Amino acid sequence: MGPAPALMFILDDGGTYTFAANPCNDSILPDPTENELVHMLACLNGNCGEQP
Repeated sequence: MGPAPALMFILDDGGTYTFAANPCNDSILPDPTENELVHMLACLNGNCGEQP
């Protein structure tokens, strides 16, 4: 068994990828719920204001 799933936010800046980990984990959503995943997918599709 491994660690719980996590959603990580990685910036693609024209082929250069950036990931910033820090003690506050503002780039990682550990063990996301179904609603959190749906909301993040909506944000990626330009509908960030919508809540599931």
